[in-house]
Amino acid sequence: MQPPPGAPGWLRVVTAAERPDLWERARTEHAFDAVWPEYNLHGNHTARYFGAIHPRHAHLQALLVDERTGDLAGRARTIPFAWDGTLEDLPAGIDATGMRAVGGPGVANTLSALAGEVLPTYQGGGLSKVVIEVMAAIERSSGLAPLVAPVRPNHKHSTRSRPSSATWLGKEVTASPSTPGSGCTSGSGARLCVVSPGRWRSPLR
Repeated sequence: MQPPPGAPGWLRVVTAAERPDLWERARTEHAFDAVWPEYNLHGNHTARYFGAIHPRHAHLQALLVDERTGDLAGRARTIPFAWDGTLEDLPAGIDATGMRAVGGPGVANTLSALAGEVLPTYQGGGLSKVVIEVMAAIERSSGLAPLVAPVRPNHKHSTRSRPSSATWLGKEVTASPSTPGSGCTSGSGARLCVVSPGRWRSPLR
């Protein structure tokens, strides 16, 4: 898989289908555990749908690799699910999306971001933008559209009063948990909708 335009010259991007050995290495070495708050490690349903993305959807998962050292730098995880394009049919959040993806009716036609991860030693260098651009490239090549992303409040582990936020190709989008909203934008040939945990919103047409 080609790195997005503007990515560092030392960066190599591979899908889990291309390098299942690297994907397994990241899993067995718990390489990305450090980027997750403790509460994220104890979800009721997360193991089921995160566990379903490989090998079944290996072509929709990607790793960012530092070619200078062979070290893992980042990871993009996504999952396809069925959506009829209406606001009413959107799942209530990431758990509902994941559970629909693994056990719901209908044929998957939409791609949802599950996690974009950058290891601490590579943070601060713009790789989070690259991870999202990789997800957009996966969306374009897979024929699944649009790319959607449920988001959680910043600092959810310490407070419930902060707004939800996400960055899409450098553009900050916020929504208040008390009055759920959304931000939708287009970039790199893909459409993305980011939404608060309580509710989704339909992408811009």
